[in-house]
Amino acid sequence: FCPRDTKDQIKYFKKKIELKNIKKNDLIFWKGHVAIVISKSKLIHAYGPAKKTVITSIGATINKIYKTAGLKVLGIRRIIWLLTHVPDYSYYSDYPNHNFLH
Repeated sequence: FCPRDTKDQIKYFKKKIELKNIKKNDLIFWKGHVAIVISKSKLIHAYGPAKKTVITSIGATINKIYKTAGLKVLGIRRIIWLLTHVPDYSYYSDYPNHNFLH
């Protein structure tokens, strides 16, 4: 489960993170906008003015959103995964096209 709206997502994901401690899969929130961190320095998000999803540097994105929309980062949250073991399906020779229903 994940709430639909950013105002609800930032409340739902409780683990607060400082920018200096950011890592892959953390979420960066602005009012009405969210980005997913993909590395210590990059994020992916849907950039409205370009009408596409882009991968950009974290610092440049924070600055650009502030300059173009006047939005400051509301918070950074870490997703705490409850699944402790992800199954390894790599033994299927045709993975990921294997039909697991048969």
